[in-house]
Amino acid sequence: MLTRSGVIRKPSKETLFFLFVGTLTLSVYTTYKGFYGIFVALMHARLEEQEITGWALPYFWMPSAEALRAGFYPYSLGNFFKYINEWAPVMCGWFVANFFFSLYVYGIAIILRRLWVDIEALPFPYAQTWLIGQLIREETNGSKYKIFMTTLIVMFIFMLPFTIIVLYPPFPDIYGWLKNPLFFAWSPGTYDLTDAFPFIASTIVSPICLQTNPLYYALCLLAPLDILFSGMIGWLVLKMILPQVLYYFGYYSGALKTDFWGKAWMVPRGEPLKLNAFGGMGLFPGVVIFNILLNWRYFADAFKYAFKGGDVELSKEYRVGFLFIVISLIVLIPFLIASNLTIASAIVLLWVTFIASVGFARGHVYASLGPTCDSGEISAGWFYPLYGTHIEPGKETAEQLMSLFMANRFVASSDDALGRTYSPICFMLDSFKIAKMAGMKSIDVVKAMIVASVIGAALTPLINIVGWHYFGLMIIPASKEWNFMHVGQATVYNAAPAPWPWWPHALAGFITAAVLSFLRLRYVWWPLDPMGLALVTFGWNFGWWDTGPMLAICWVIKYIILKVGGRRLYEEYTIPAIIGIYTGFGLGVLLVSIAGIVRFFLPY
Repeated sequence: MLTRSGVIRKPSKETLFFLFVGTLTLSVYTTYKGFYGIFVALMHARLEEQEITGWALPYFWMPSAEALRAGFYPYSLGNFFKYINEWAPVMCGWFVANFFFSLYVYGIAIILRRLWVDIEALPFPYAQTWLIGQLIREETNGSKYKIFMTTLIVMFIFMLPFTIIVLYPPFPDIYGWLKNPLFFAWSPGTYDLTDAFPFIASTIVSPICLQTNPLYYALCLLAPLDILFSGMIGWLVLKMILPQVLYYFGYYSGALKTDFWGKAWMVPRGEPLKLNAFGGMGLFPGVVIFNILLNWRYFADAFKYAFKGGDVELSKEYRVGFLFIVISLIVLIPFLIASNLTIASAIVLLWVTFIASVGFARGHVYASLGPTCDSGEISAGWFYPLYGTHIEPGKETAEQLMSLFMANRFVASSDDALGRTYSPICFMLDSFKIAKMAGMKSIDVVKAMIVASVIGAALTPLINIVGWHYFGLMIIPASKEWNFMHVGQATVYNAAPAPWPWWPHALAGFITAAVLSFLRLRYVWWPLDPMGLALVTFGWNFGWWDTGPMLAICWVIKYIILKVGGRRLYEEYTIPAIIGIYTGFGLGVLLVSIAGIVRFFLPY
């Protein structure tokens, strides 16, 4: 609006591009789970459960309980310097973990760029936000601008009640998202149908939710029709119909007498389907592995260009990718060994990081969303060759506690829209697509993200820790989470992804991924995609997020849009409307944040 009205000068394409990429990269480290959420969760291990789990945390992951308590209350900045000998190694340790895990997946992203951006030409739904840059520079027609501004304003108004509640808490919770116990507070707009209606709880075996947040519907409308269709079919067959039929054959005993959480734990882990294993340890890694196998010539060429030369630009690009991977491994393996892992468990953790980051990135750039998990659905099983199928409760080793914590909550957790470690690969791939749309070079993306990553990984811990001491950690109105080291304990490991034996279910999922991947490659008309099934078969997509109903609704809406108005209606009108919803939601959240700062910190 400001550029179109002449209030400010129209920025250059290069300025907008680097601002977009830099901001996107910094968000990896500055968002809730970038540093704060994970760190305060680990504090519980040191403060309250030192003898149970905290003893396994190295000094460069977490300082002493005394140093932590010294920053609980306002105006304690002097205590930060008092314990600087403890905080300095902690900040260095978190920089190493954050930056070099990012560098590791950046290398993978660089190698995948040409395959996913140029050859497969995946849709990259999030890259469509570059429309904002085009609108600022007036490179699009006026109708797109009008549609974009209309939905932006509508969504911004939709978000205003949350700002009012922050400033004036007695204001009614109009949507029920914050105060109605049937909405999950950590997943805005997700409504628990199971507990809301007793007849649903007493007749339907699986847990059911309904999404009321328009942002998520907008997100799903950017997904291809085959992904939406596959997710809908997977939800109907694997979650709704099969468990219901199996219940009447004696399985899932008690499911009709328990609440949402009982169903959410029982059905994906219970016999005979064990969907967490089918999806998390079979289907999900199968999507990654068979994408590599079906494109083996591409990866063979990547090695050839990197180590034998050839096309100058491609050789340079692949060499940078492999160099990033090598440098990160040189740093991360000793770091992980110092973090109480062995060489073997460090290698397994890096393999889990590869599978998780590539798998979720594939979902991000192709399906517009990925599976969600936080309890070892896609990670714990890979450690079975090291730790066995069962750990004795109370006898966990430091290696087990640290490796499983990192696997489940640091490198392969996605209980948010994006996880902490694989969001860098998603954002780099998005930026590569935007670079192509904007006429920029891929090397510009790499340079900008490396610089922003160094800044973000270095300053985020420092700013957070200093801020806690000045404002008082216990006074800051933000969640203090729970002890994430619990995911390294036997109670979680022994049921992740499901009680043993689950290898036949994982094998079935792997074979399903292989068959569907082949059929997608062989027959253009084949409608089922393995990634679509992965969106609904395990983790919290099966539970409290319950993407199935949302995917079904969006499939119907998008099918009608394409049938009635074709590609023109979708690209010229629907996409600008969706990007406007995104932007309005983001501005609404920004206003809520500003209101929070005014209420809680000004004056301080």
